[in-house]
Amino acid sequence: MIQVHLHVTGKVQGVWFRAYTRDCAIAMKLEGWVRNDRDGSVHIVAVGTKEKIDQFILQVKTGSPQSQVDHVHISEETLSDHNGFEIRK
Repeated sequence: MIQVHLHVTGKVQGVWFRAYTRDCAIAMKLEGWVRNDRDGSVHIVAVGTKEKIDQFILQVKTGSPQSQVDHVHISEETLSDHNGFEIRK
């Protein structure tokens, strides 16, 4: 299992990006969270197998139908405990 932190920029707020991200993560049985930041970006922490995380990153880069993802910065982190996948405020 690995844990990644994704910082997503582009048109990713007000376009159902967090719900899309949560739905993708739940479908892939990942744990973690997604939240909007004040600067218009989105932060995601996801935990799962390397294979599932790689698939998830491709989905994040695609984005929701209304979004436009310009850049995804990816960093691997130390594993922490999560229970499910949630949208954070």
